[in-house]
Amino acid sequence: MLHWMSDKTTQDRIRNDTIKERVGVTPKVEEMVENWLRWFGHVERRSVDVVVRRVDQMEEVAEDLEKL
Repeated sequence: MLHWMSDKTTQDRIRNDTIKERVGVTPKVEEMVENWLRWFGHVERRSVDVVVRRVDQMEEVAEDLEKL
């Protein structure tokens, strides 16, 4: 699809990495990290009474107990 977007064919013998740079495609790993950080920030801003926050706090307490 990137070849098609840049009006190139596979016969032009241009590497995918080169076309990705020209089109401006971000690596999938960077997108995943960005989305994870966005989700994490959302969870951190939620009320302490929400289930996700309570589970997070329980995990922290469990880690502290394991250190003892």
